[in-house]
Amino acid sequence: MNQRGGKDYERSARVGELMREILAVEIDNIDDRRLWSVAVTAVEVDNELEKAVVFVDADDGEVALGALEDHVGVLRRAVSRQARIRRTPRLEFKVDGSVGTGNRIEDILSTLDIPPEAKPVAGEAVETVAGVAEAIETAAGAAEAIEAKPVAGEAIEPESKNGA
Repeated sequence: MNQRGGKDYERSARVGELMREILAVEIDNIDDRRLWSVAVTAVEVDNELEKAVVFVDADDGEVALGALEDHVGVLRRAVSRQARIRRTPRLEFKVDGSVGTGNRIEDILSTLDIPPEAKPVAGEAVETVAGVAEAIETAAGAAEAIEAKPVAGEAIEPESKNGA
């Protein structure tokens, strides 16, 4: 592995990040209405640089995937020309579900009735973090208590004195 900025980076991870940057610019430059809302969120490249999975976020994922497949040759040539790597990986496009999941979580959180005193205020981040940590500990304790309760009809094994 190479050293860069004090951290170890695998070659495939560096190539993936470079490809993400190149593809994001190239997709923006393509004059296709189906690609207007497309954002490249990540690129995962295998170690042999044979295949690159390009994760995208788009308003209409299926339409965007079709458009990307229509322009795959242009995009691959752009990567080949700009990345200066010996082998240009085959491009496979997938919709990145994490962005939509994050948006759904935000929507759910916005519908909750959170009292004003529970909402963080500027300068109170430390207290909020402490409150979150306390809530996690409480939840973990509750989970342990639930796991410790026997299920109806389940036999309770007596603990042995020798610890076995």
